[in-house]
Amino acid sequence: EESDGIQSGSNSSTSTSDGDSEDETISPTPDCYGRVLIVQASRRSMTIVKTVDLNGIGSHFIPHVGIHPATYVNKIILGGQPTSVSRHPYQREDSVFPASLLLVNVRTGKMIHSFQCLFNKKGKKNQRSINNEEKYPTITSLEQSPAVDTIAVGTSDGSVHLINTLHDVKLFSLHHKSKNAKVTNAVSSISFRTDGNATRQGVAPVAVGCDDGSISVWDLTPVDEDNQDGKPRRTLLTHMDGTHHGGISKLEYLPGEPLLLSTGHVSNSILLHVFDAPDHSGRILRQRKGHTSPPQLLRYLHPGIGGGGILANASDG
Repeated sequence: EESDGIQSGSNSSTSTSDGDSEDETISPTPDCYGRVLIVQASRRSMTIVKTVDLNGIGSHFIPHVGIHPATYVNKIILGGQPTSVSRHPYQREDSVFPASLLLVNVRTGKMIHSFQCLFNKKGKKNQRSINNEEKYPTITSLEQSPAVDTIAVGTSDGSVHLINTLHDVKLFSLHHKSKNAKVTNAVSSISFRTDGNATRQGVAPVAVGCDDGSISVWDLTPVDEDNQDGKPRRTLLTHMDGTHHGGISKLEYLPGEPLLLSTGHVSNSILLHVFDAPDHSGRILRQRKGHTSPPQLLRYLHPGIGGGGILANASDG
C-alpha cells in the first residue's frame, strides 16, 4: 500500500526525482483548475521543489484551501468548490457526489478519497437534485484538531463541521448566523486552544473567525440536553463583534497559552486576545495597528516631545 502524508523539510527535497523539476515549466491542462505546490522555505528564499496538477480532479473541483493532516505521510486534504459531480471509479454509476473535500497523494498526484460526509448521512445526492445544479457551499477553511484523524472544516455558509477523516464521518456542526438575513458570513479561520487552564476549567475552546470581522469561541464539550434531534449541543462561550474591519484573515491560539492572535483582511492590525475571565470572555491584551488608507501627512516629532517618532494622518481617521 501507499504511505500516507507529506514529508517536510529536507525529506521533501530528497524524495523528489529529477523529473519533478520539469513540473515547474509544464502548463496545466485545460481541465485543470489548480495546482499544488510543494515549497521548501528558508529565512531568505522559497524554492518550489514539486508541482502537482489536479488533472481529472480539477475538472470537477476548484481548490481553495489545503491542510497536511497529522500523521498522514505524503498526503494532503484539499477543500474547495465543486463545479459539477464526479464519480469515484470504484462506485456505481448511480452513486454520485460533489467533490469539495479531497484526500490527495502529492507524491503520485492521485486522488485517494473524496469525502462524502458533508452532504448527508449516506454521502450522496439523488440524481434529480444534481441535474438541477444544486448549489453546494465552498470550503473556505481547514484546521487540524488536537485529536488525530479529526479536522475542522469551515464553509462559505458560516458552518464549521468536525469530521473524522479516517472513517469519513461528520461528528457535529457549529453554525454562525449573520445579522443581515440576506448575507451569509463565510468562515475564514479556525483555531483550537490547547492550554492547561482550559483543561482544568473543563472546557475545550475553538475560535472561529468570519468574514464580518467577528470571532466566536465555542466549547466543544458536549452538553446533554433534551433536544428535538436528540443530539448533544455545544456551548458558545463568547462572541466578539467587529474585531477586525473587513473580516478575519487568520486566528491562531499560542501553544499552551490562553492567548489568541488575530489579523484582518484590510484592518492592517494584529490583536492579541487573552482569555482569563471566569466567564471565558476575551479581552485585548496587546495590539498593533496601522492606517487602512494611504497617509496624507507625515511629521517627525522632536525627541523631547513624547519620546520622538513619526506623526501620521490619513483619511481613515
